[in-house]
Amino acid sequence: MFELQLGIELAKRRGNNNATAFEQRLDGILADGRYQIMLPTVDAARVRATLSALPALRNLVIPNPCSNRIVSCEKLTIAATAISAGAAIATLNRRHYAEIARCFPLPGVFYPDTGDWDNRCGRRSAE
Repeated sequence: MFELQLGIELAKRRGNNNATAFEQRLDGILADGRYQIMLPTVDAARVRATLSALPALRNLVIPNPCSNRIVSCEKLTIAATAISAGAAIATLNRRHYAEIARCFPLPGVFYPDTGDWDNRCGRRSAE
């Protein structure tokens, strides 16, 4: 949720004409009972600590201080929540979740823009 809302807030600040439509779409998804938004648990916090301690994932813990770009470091929280719950992640961010999957098995990663599952997570592409 944080990353989605952050994207909307940044779009608003940049004067993106689609920001309001993005927020209305998010509100619609949240109101739709078919989608489950999971919150981090104590188990997820422990998994996140394990992920955060991995040198290969350091770039997901500490953003680049030389960049002016606002970067959320919530990917590890999202991954840890999914791992602890045995739930799949739906994302458009292939790169970061592929990095995490190389270090720690994810229950599943789904890319809604293509309908594909990340094969490294043991799922098959959508038919």
